[in-house]
Amino acid sequence: MKRIYYLLLLITLSVRVYAPGDGAIPLPEPAELNPYVDIWEAVCWVESRHNAEAINVAEQAYGIAQIRQCKLNDYNQAWRSDHDITDCHSPELSRKIFMWHCAQYESQDEAVRRWNGSGPATYEYLAMVRSRILSVQRGFK
Repeated sequence: MKRIYYLLLLITLSVRVYAPGDGAIPLPEPAELNPYVDIWEAVCWVESRHNAEAINVAEQAYGIAQIRQCKLNDYNQAWRSDHDITDCHSPELSRKIFMWHCAQYESQDEAVRRWNGSGPATYEYLAMVRSRILSVQRGFK
């Protein structure tokens, strides 16, 4: 009886099991691990309605995120780059500058307020950005 048990165990262990297909398990794309993505999208909407060619002549702010020379100077100094303000029409560069800016602050709210400047008006700006984030989360475009 023990021989039959061991024989069945040996046969069971030696049988190979194959799955159909190439054996790959499809996985969904991971979400970006950046806490500022929603803020970036909201700031671009508040600043320019996602218009990469936007220029605010009064403030000399350029591009999708309305970057001013002082923010660009800080970025250029930190990264030892020599971008011109008109380079901020590139959404990719604007995003890099914005993300670098946000990383300088301990909270998202402070990063958003400082993006706008300083003073009491930055709280109104923060409220607009937050409102936009909530609108998008609720499905409004």
